[in-house]
Amino acid sequence: MNYLIVLFCLSCNLLAAFSLHTTSKESADKLEVIEALLDIQKSWQVNIRAQEPEEKLQDGFLFVKMTTEELLHLIDEKGVEILWIEDDHGLAAYLILTDISEFFDLYKNSEIRTFRFDGDELELVNLRYIEQIAVRRDACKQGFASHLLDEAKQVSPNGLIAAVLSEPFRNKASSSLFLKNGFHTIGFLDCIEGPVWPKYQTTVFRFNHENQ
Repeated sequence: MNYLIVLFCLSCNLLAAFSLHTTSKESADKLEVIEALLDIQKSWQVNIRAQEPEEKLQDGFLFVKMTTEELLHLIDEKGVEILWIEDDHGLAAYLILTDISEFFDLYKNSEIRTFRFDGDELELVNLRYIEQIAVRRDACKQGFASHLLDEAKQVSPNGLIAAVLSEPFRNKASSSLFLKNGFHTIGFLDCIEGPVWPKYQTTVFRFNHENQ
């Protein structure tokens, strides 16, 4: 799926053209998209075992580091789609959209994670999970993340779910992004201390078309 969008940027009073794409199992550009995606991911990476300075956290951050092999596996074996925006400088923003089973695996099939959910778990079965969303640093403040969320809502008519780090430090920018785009809090995912991760908590957000 590729199409051109013209975005009017109120903050800079300029017309910016960009194209919206979807990369999936059949796409010939998988490796190229993944490498560009990982470059963006690296620029937002933080270490949740460290005491990161507040100025590094205020615009949002990512703490899960992915690899080319992991992303290829998700695309080829798990039916993952990467929704991404291209501007004049290349890949400007991306959203990794997975089956809800990827979210369930975070706590149901894990001995180190638990999910505190206000509701019936069956309500989540037909949703899709936003594994990750990020924007190239020099392409921020242009509405790209919201455009990707709008596209994800169209791709997943039954709704969406996402998780944002809230402890040991809170990703305020990402939480605000989801709330601004019609998501609401439905629970918390807790992870105990382990060899790979420290103790942490994520806030779980849900988008439901019926509530719009």
